[in-house]
Amino acid sequence: MIGLYMEISAVIFDMDGLMFDTERMAQRAWQRAALAYDYQVSDEVYLGVIGKARDGVGGYLRRALGEGFPFEQVYALKQYYLHEDIKENGLPLKPGLLELQDVLETRAIPMAVASSSPCETILFNLDKAGLQLERYKAVIGGDEVARGKPAPDIFLKAANKLQVRPDRCMVIEDSIAGITAAYVAGMIPVMVPDLIQPTEEVAEKAYRILASLQDVVTLLPG
Repeated sequence: MIGLYMEISAVIFDMDGLMFDTERMAQRAWQRAALAYDYQVSDEVYLGVIGKARDGVGGYLRRALGEGFPFEQVYALKQYYLHEDIKENGLPLKPGLLELQDVLETRAIPMAVASSSPCETILFNLDKAGLQLERYKAVIGGDEVARGKPAPDIFLKAANKLQVRPDRCMVIEDSIAGITAAYVAGMIPVMVPDLIQPTEEVAEKAYRILASLQDVVTLLPG
């Protein structure tokens, strides 16, 4: 990617595990909800959920836990538990998020959020965390595209709403599915790992793997 600094015209953020420290909260909610239906979601199985859209999660869990796994019921209960946890305990921001977004705003680089979570959940989380919705030029949920990550649809839709060419969009992700989606979309994938550490395949697809959101500033123009 020669001339990277000249090519970044927008930044697209994933949400869970990237903007918010919610993956551990979601893991507790999944495990609690599955247990209510007498299923065990191990820590290892949960890692396969991260970054996938709802349909992808359903298929994955049925393969991992059996075709009889009552996904829709467990998913609904998981959402309830997760929302209650957020209401009670708040929504922790990942270190460096506000500082990075302040820099982007100062440098007039538009931002979007593109998450596998439903759009309603994204808006709920942004509001709960006290983040101003008007800072984001686009907010795209996994329920708004035909194919979820690792397909590129959600990022391409975000680029379209931003009116920015895909190859000028930096995507910041914490998941393997997300990095793959950004790579297939022809964007600039940057990984900030959370629960999942990058595989060799992901390392080949990511432009950079950084320790924190603070480090992303070093890649920005200006």
